[in-house]
Amino acid sequence: MWDALVEAFTKYHSVLTERSTKIQETDGLRQQNAELRMLLHRYISSKVNQELEIPPTRVLQLEYS
Repeated sequence: MWDALVEAFTKYHSVLTERSTKIQETDGLRQQNAELRMLLHRYISSKVNQELEIPPTRVLQLEYS
């Protein structure tokens, strides 16, 4: 009986460890996503884009319309 309990807790520990790793990965990806969104916004709203003959924002609007 105790052996089964130890085995079950060992498996449970493995699951919790894997879950912790996945949570850390998810947090890192969320942070990276936020940084990329900020950079994209900065690039799209840059003055140099307004000076182009066909600005990227116009192309994006046409693609998503």
